[in-house]
Amino acid sequence: MEVEHGIEFLDNLVYAKTGKRLNSLQKAILRGTWQNLKYPEIAKTQFRSAKYVKGVGFNLWKLFSELLVEDINQSNFRAILEKRELLNIDLSTFQDSPQIKVVNSINVCSKFLQFPNSAETKPQNQTDRKWNASATNKKDLSEMPNLSSFYGRTQELTTLKKLLLQEKCRLLTILGISGIGKTALAVKLIEQVADDFDYILWRSLRNKPSLDILERSLLEFISATANTDNRRSHLIDYLRKHRCLIILDNVQMIFQSGELAGNYETGYENYGSLFRQIGESDSSSCFVLISGDKPREIADLEAEYQGCKSLPLAGLDVDAAWEILREHGFDTEEKWQYMINQYGGNPLWLKMVARLIRDLGFTDLWQESTFLFADLEYKLNQQFNRLSAIEKKVISTIADLGARVTTAQILAYIPQSELLNALQSLLRRSLIEKYVEIGEVYFTIKPVIREYVKHQLSKL
Repeated sequence: MEVEHGIEFLDNLVYAKTGKRLNSLQKAILRGTWQNLKYPEIAKTQFRSAKYVKGVGFNLWKLFSELLVEDINQSNFRAILEKRELLNIDLSTFQDSPQIKVVNSINVCSKFLQFPNSAETKPQNQTDRKWNASATNKKDLSEMPNLSSFYGRTQELTTLKKLLLQEKCRLLTILGISGIGKTALAVKLIEQVADDFDYILWRSLRNKPSLDILERSLLEFISATANTDNRRSHLIDYLRKHRCLIILDNVQMIFQSGELAGNYETGYENYGSLFRQIGESDSSSCFVLISGDKPREIADLEAEYQGCKSLPLAGLDVDAAWEILREHGFDTEEKWQYMINQYGGNPLWLKMVARLIRDLGFTDLWQESTFLFADLEYKLNQQFNRLSAIEKKVISTIADLGARVTTAQILAYIPQSELLNALQSLLRRSLIEKYVEIGEVYFTIKPVIREYVKHQLSKL
């Protein structure tokens, strides 16, 4: 039995199930395991840490255990495949069949794959093909973006799952600067908690729908699938009757530009009332808000109610960030540690700079520099154009003063009456960071944001 034959089989099996192929690291783990190599040995061949490789391997064995309906781990992986003679099955013949495109579940036994009967299978969109749909679970994920890649975030996923499943959180806010991976994390979260909810709905506020339109959209789906009359009930009533998971993406779009974070645009203030009503309710449902700005109600609700939480996202850890660079053809991890730090572990920024360096061939010039390239400047313009005048003044002062700045240093340039609200607002937008050292509070900003701010000042 050839190892590449086994990898091809498993790759096709995963593709049939999830619509995604095994990546190079996953295949390397399979090859190494086939050769009885341990994780540290595999890690050396992939220029990765043993801890990271072990984590990827753990998730890989968990996935295969689900697909093959048997407990699979690093020690028994090869023996189970050989014993069950699964490699006699050639999944490649199914890749272009209509069944693969609508497959809901795959039952693998020792000699065959059982696909759904095409006469009994309903067409599904791209999102619905990503995981099994339970018999009692109803989803409307038509507005959810397709997740092409996901890196790290094991700890964040664990935290979110605990808040949803154990603590029964009713209002959960995922916060972070543009590109940090808020939406990707929410997509991954749904994959892992889907079976615990009766209804799962994803809505984007990018085009700023009124609250009336949003509620009508949610009610129409739930009432239609529940065979009830939505005219007789309000949304909160459904949230009490059914365990619903509702995700609202791009919440920052309903906030007013040019003002402090969390101020609603005229006509959208009733969203705040909805968030407060959900946070104060006794339902078993949950709203997940994905936003670049923290809504003002959230801070008050977090202090008053146990079922209201927020999770600010920091940059990726080094292992996950390095995975991005390695996929773009970069060599040793240590060589690019500086760049990961300068761009704050932001996955989108790292992808953008990696593509640019690779395309231009400027690898030697970029290792110890922080460049503000045009695509990134465009992204940051979108965020900074939303700031109030005092926020721009405060962040410019911090950028000019140095790597870390105390409140007292900033007060030398900005009155206290204006400073405190501006600092709070910048923290809620994830544009500055706060840390405490020996009782002293310091504020700092990411190196690339500092370069951006200085660049904007040079234009004045």
